[in-house]
Amino acid sequence: MSLPRVPLLVGVAATLLLAGAAAPARAQESPRGYIEMPVSEDGTWVLTSPTGSGRNWGTPTFVRHLVMVAREWRRRHPNGPFLRIGDMSKPDGSDFPPHKTHKDGLTADIFTSPRNICHVDYPDQDLTLELAQLFHDYGARQILYNHQKVIDGVSVAQRWPKHDDHFHIVIDPNRVPAEGDLLVLPEASARDGAVIAAPRLSAERTGLQLAWRILGQSRLKSYRVLFDDLRDDDGVLHDSGPLRAARTTYDLPVALEHGKTYRWRVELDVGGEQPVGFGWQRLTTDLTPPAVEALSPRDDAGVDAPTLAWRYQKAGVAQGSFRIELDNDANHRRIAGTLGPFQGAATSYTLRVPLKRGKRYWWRVVVTCANGNEAASEWHTFKHEPGAGEATPGASAPGASAPRGGAPAARAGTVNADSLNLRAGAGTDHDVVTTLRRGTLVRVLGDPTADWLHVEADGRDGQPVRGYVARRFVELVDD
Repeated sequence: MSLPRVPLLVGVAATLLLAGAAAPARAQESPRGYIEMPVSEDGTWVLTSPTGSGRNWGTPTFVRHLVMVAREWRRRHPNGPFLRIGDMSKPDGSDFPPHKTHKDGLTADIFTSPRNICHVDYPDQDLTLELAQLFHDYGARQILYNHQKVIDGVSVAQRWPKHDDHFHIVIDPNRVPAEGDLLVLPEASARDGAVIAAPRLSAERTGLQLAWRILGQSRLKSYRVLFDDLRDDDGVLHDSGPLRAARTTYDLPVALEHGKTYRWRVELDVGGEQPVGFGWQRLTTDLTPPAVEALSPRDDAGVDAPTLAWRYQKAGVAQGSFRIELDNDANHRRIAGTLGPFQGAATSYTLRVPLKRGKRYWWRVVVTCANGNEAASEWHTFKHEPGAGEATPGASAPGASAPRGGAPAARAGTVNADSLNLRAGAGTDHDVVTTLRRGTLVRVLGDPTADWLHVEADGRDGQPVRGYVARRFVELVDD
């Protein structure tokens, strides 16, 4: 069903006549200029609190934002879950306990119904990320939510206490489009100013994927991608011509040069006089990897708590992140464990995982430059010899052997889930401290047979964090 276009709202009555909203006999506006979020007759959105409760008020622009997000979400997911709108503001903008905010008419708590995908325990966080991105596309300037996938994927998302089970959104009213406008937005990976790194291209330096999003309902007839350098006197470098497939990505057949700036745009034919699209987006290529050299330890050096050190080199481009790969097999067919990735330009890392006395280990560092190009050092070896060199506080004795004093040593384990919540306590009712990726090494501090393991891992900044994880998602390293 095609939804009617509603022009930019100029009054309360226009707001309440949005498609799918029940219009009362007389529109109500508060002294602050807030209006009450209308009821959706067709279930496109659900109100947590009933009308008249004084909890569902916001500026006309904010109401328009919520309606547009709800409609677009239902267009994509007609069978649900549907948007559930929680506390907004009071009609007079007064204090709204227990909230410390929710007074500006631009804020709301967001859930979905009947399944709440805005929860850190929801198994498909890609769906959660899609909803968060939609809020951002339609004008959200802040989203509070505690899952790392959303924080990594949406620039305005951030972690905040007690936001495991909902989004807290705040909009920028200047970014909210007019009701009914068809929006075409470049994806972040191909947005103006993006740097294209070698991993995004084929060996022949072709295949760059240009991507965009279409928001709003339209009858798309065709699309066209234009790709060019910055010269205006030599024609367009590549013109896809009209393509009839209803796609939102295009794999560029043109080979790219290192260190060059290009530009691209997409035009959609929706049956109007003019195509719909966006302006030129500039992309710069960086196709060279950094240089990385492992410094120490190496050549079977005997160490207690080894500090791994390396040298990073790439002129003008900082190290963006690194990860440590640790192995006990010279063939490296299956790397035993990975630490990281860690953000930042550090060129040393002290191991805090349990090691076995006298055992040989192989290690290497894999660095990624700030532009996304990756390089790995050569593999090097060391032997764990307690008492050799400077010890690191909290470092454990090898394997499952007990240190002097009788307390069992920490056990090592690896995460066997794609994304595992590290919680403040044993159970899903505790806050999420961080998320751990598959292959992450953890140190089991307590009973290794408990349903919830007390573990220590390395956070994104390389500093140790402690918490609890479900036992079934950790594979203990054999003695």
